[in-house]
Amino acid sequence: MDINVPQEETLDQPLHVAARAGHFRTVRTLLKLGADVSALNHKNEKPIDVVNTTKGHGCKRMISKAMDPTTVVTSTHRQRRRREHTSKQFEMTEDIQKRFDTCEQRQFEVLSKETKKSLRIVSYNVLAQAYTRPNFFPWTTDLSFESRFKRICQTLTNLNADVYALQEVDHPLEFEAYFKKRGFDFYFKKRTGERKDGCALATKSQLLQSIESIELNDFVPSHLRSQNIIAQVAKLSNGLTITNTHLYYKSADLRYADVNTLLKKVEGPVVMCGDFNFASTSKEYAAMTNMMKDAYESSNAAFPYTVFASATKSGRRIDHLFYSDQLTLTSRLALPSKNTLLPNKMNGSDHLPIAIEVIV
Repeated sequence: MDINVPQEETLDQPLHVAARAGHFRTVRTLLKLGADVSALNHKNEKPIDVVNTTKGHGCKRMISKAMDPTTVVTSTHRQRRRREHTSKQFEMTEDIQKRFDTCEQRQFEVLSKETKKSLRIVSYNVLAQAYTRPNFFPWTTDLSFESRFKRICQTLTNLNADVYALQEVDHPLEFEAYFKKRGFDFYFKKRTGERKDGCALATKSQLLQSIESIELNDFVPSHLRSQNIIAQVAKLSNGLTITNTHLYYKSADLRYADVNTLLKKVEGPVVMCGDFNFASTSKEYAAMTNMMKDAYESSNAAFPYTVFASATKSGRRIDHLFYSDQLTLTSRLALPSKNTLLPNKMNGSDHLPIAIEVIV
């Protein structure tokens, strides 16, 4: 199929049409298939000349790259200057410095006197390296993966869990090596599409019975399918089901649909882990807690949040651990008693891990 066939009257080629409409994905696909970026229509316009700047969302930059590789340098330079400008605008005040220096050793809160053997489960968004832009975290100068990974691994080791549910993993081989060395089975599922990060589950050896990955997009209305959201569903040898997901932060309707899909996919005793990107005041949270219990609902922490990535705001609680009625919650890792700022010298992510112990 020739993707450079022009229209009879306007001489617009498919790339002209997609660029004019601002269809980023179509432009990207056409370029991958070899669309002619220098083709002229009846007005002597190239595809880049007709880009819809209102809805283009990067179409012009992408076509520019295809036309002239040196524009990559120009674009990178422009982004660097923007970061430098942002850093100059940021002022490390005494209060911000104090928050950045706050590194709290959180302890487990005992919630039940039950003496049966419990299972410790951790949920942790480890912050994909692809999202560690300096202008996002101007209070810290050390965002290298090597440094962050060392801090994250220390956190994981200190938690000493049986099951780890991780989100935003984009260096799976390094995480797999860490867990394998400690006798864990490790399962990573990358998000479909161009995003390189995904979810990972690590379970102590012999604990896992089966695991599957679900493309949540397959179960939502077509108009909501803007992101490639996956979930991991694991069956453990003790009969417990563990789910792990990372929902889309921009669309409440999509999150609501994904929550209902997840709830329909599980039965029996279950713990749902993840960065759900919704607060306790949302309709998504209401749908979830109509069927499940929130392990942190009764927390009376001074700063009951899991994300501390704003110099002007305290934090947000968008990471959750939900569990079913069949389980007994015996303890949970306390939420912070002090206001902090992440990433910092102790924590390698902009999220804090949460953890619970349950009896099946």
